[in-house]
Amino acid sequence: MRTPSTTTVLKRLREAGFNMDAIVEQGRGRIEIGYIDPEQGRVDISDFERTEQAAEVAGELLDWGGYRTGYGTYVLKANYVRNPLVAANID
Repeated sequence: MRTPSTTTVLKRLREAGFNMDAIVEQGRGRIEIGYIDPEQGRVDISDFERTEQAAEVAGELLDWGGYRTGYGTYVLKANYVRNPLVAANID
């Protein structure tokens, strides 16, 4: 299956009513979700719940998976495969 273009992904999210302010960065097969604090000029880490909800919605709309970064955003990827053993801290 081909990875959709950035334009196609953004169009799909926009048409579904997704809040486009939540998208921090995008590229082919990858989007980063978070909310920028205008005073700090970077992602607001304290706004974790809203970022997590936006990532869940976008992940469901696109059927993509992803992970949380250390600086408060979520990265969703088209070909992301979640390993349940890693999620459960089982080596």
